[in-house]
Amino acid sequence: MDLAFWANWLTIVQVSIILYKQWITAAGKLRLMYWLMIAGGGLGFISHTLLVVVSPEVWGLLSTLTLMFWSVAMGIKGLRRLNRIEA
Repeated sequence: MDLAFWANWLTIVQVSIILYKQWITAAGKLRLMYWLMIAGGGLGFISHTLLVVVSPEVWGLLSTLTLMFWSVAMGIKGLRRLNRIEA
């Protein structure tokens, strides 16, 4: 098993998390949604980086790293706001 194998599986897990996050968002469960944003963004960051390391010709994936980082940052920001509201 090589890096591409693991990157592909991480991408599948990431997509599953994001689909579930959309369901949770519609249900209004914000705390879980923010944790799923962090997990999905982190997995996407890792999987896309691995795919670019394995196949440099897909360097365009690097442009999505900004979106992944933003998802993690906004998930953390949302959790912090919820903690302040609940306190």
